[in-house]
Amino acid sequence: MRIKTYRYKLAIATEVLSHFPYPEQVRLFLGKMSDAVLSGGFILFSAFLVVDGYEPDEMAKQTEC
Repeated sequence: MRIKTYRYKLAIATEVLSHFPYPEQVRLFLGKMSDAVLSGGFILFSAFLVVDGYEPDEMAKQTEC
């Protein structure tokens, strides 16, 4: 996807980072997002962190896609 550079004041990327299995892909994505945002602009993104030993309960399993 091509995004115009230095055009936006705000870029939002939710539920996206979990689709990238490798840190290099995340760096590339965030670099491209940075290129799209004006100097002084903002990038808002969500990230999920894993906790060692976590086992989802039944409610969590029902909400998985």
